[in-house]
Amino acid sequence: MEPDDFLDADMTAAVEKYERMLRDNDRLYFDSDELEDVVDFYVGESKLKKALEAISFARDIYPFNTDFIIRKAQIISMMGDSANALAAIEEAEVLEPYNPDIILVKGEVLDQLERFDEAIACYERALELTDEKSEIYLNIAYVYQNSGKFEEALTYLSRLLDEEPENEQVLYEIAYCYDVMDKPAESIRFYLQYIDQQPYSFAAWYNLGVMYNRVGDYKQAIWAYDYAILINENFSSAWFNKGNTLVEMEEYAEAIECFKKTLELEGQDAIIFCNMGNCYEKLGLMQEARTFYKKSTKLNPNLAEAWFGMGVSFDHEERYNEAIAFIKKAIKLEEEDADYWYSLADVYAKINDTLEADRAYAKAVHYDPMLWEAWLDWSLLKLNLDERQEAIDLLDDALQMNPEVHQIYYRQAAYHYMFSSRSQSYEYLKKGLALNYNDHFLFLDSAPLASSDALVQDLLDEYRR
Repeated sequence: MEPDDFLDADMTAAVEKYERMLRDNDRLYFDSDELEDVVDFYVGESKLKKALEAISFARDIYPFNTDFIIRKAQIISMMGDSANALAAIEEAEVLEPYNPDIILVKGEVLDQLERFDEAIACYERALELTDEKSEIYLNIAYVYQNSGKFEEALTYLSRLLDEEPENEQVLYEIAYCYDVMDKPAESIRFYLQYIDQQPYSFAAWYNLGVMYNRVGDYKQAIWAYDYAILINENFSSAWFNKGNTLVEMEEYAEAIECFKKTLELEGQDAIIFCNMGNCYEKLGLMQEARTFYKKSTKLNPNLAEAWFGMGVSFDHEERYNEAIAFIKKAIKLEEEDADYWYSLADVYAKINDTLEADRAYAKAVHYDPMLWEAWLDWSLLKLNLDERQEAIDLLDDALQMNPEVHQIYYRQAAYHYMFSSRSQSYEYLKKGLALNYNDHFLFLDSAPLASSDALVQDLLDEYRR
């Protein structure tokens, strides 16, 4: 019999004895270890009220045993009553004011009460009373994270890392701090320095990959993920993230292989199936894409992205009615997704259902006024309906929300040139040229007559870099 089996047998015997006593309304003798087992059993079964009843019984027998008071405070805290948890742990502190375990629990409760300075003071005091500092460093870091002081949190995480250089949890907490602080460059420097000392830490290589990916350095991200996989070939998160990075690099076939490996390690997963469907879609393999989108929706019928993917695949095949049906399924799940409405509008526009297209474009820009492409397509719909002023007015609205988007200025310049005021057209053209001269063809393609306009040529010469 394994040692754990002996422990389980002892716990079972203690619980049976305790429950027999309650059932028979008897009074039996228990040593403190037995009662600790009873409490631990009830906590493990999430029967917290029964655990508190067992503690109350235990304290009648062992009133000065602070272990039971500590457990009481922890359980009350788990039940969400931090104020009474604090009162309980302070009762234990009176009995043993120099017990680091008591001070640690008090710090945890104070953290929950958002009395952060007092929590830090407790942990600092606990550091003076014990040589086991690792847990305390981590707790202090958590308090600083909870109070929004991430630089201070990093200080204690670094101290912990000095004591436990292979502690993976610390590496992820450090990554979290840098992420919240939006300092990916500092994070990259940290992990490179750490890897110099611990080159076989797959967690460090993984986090380095995450940071490279965040700054858009996809080749370096792949390099880092590959090292993480080389050290631990069963590290599913590295395979998954590598796949996502390859998608960003438009290396869809390689990304599929990474996602397949992730599935081997983790089993079926709706998100992974959906990602694979997206890759096949990008490769132009619509039937294969739908196969994986369907697998995704079977595992998670509420994954809007998979329903949307199926709609997009039908759109590519010009099966517009089916595309509309599936995109609508996605919208039903995530009504405020502007991209879904934008795609629906485009499909309606393709089948000349202008009323529905108009409604869908309006929804798209309502949910995301920064979706400037939708504004442009909506204005084009109005123009095709010979609603020229409405098209111009829409672009004015678009510019209110997107004043730095040169494409809108060029389109507005073209509309004014063809249908309204050429003097206004020149003003819009100037703004477009000032923002992005190289895309001036957007104006000329939409207003081809302007190519022979001497004033337009003068403006192009003036803004040429």
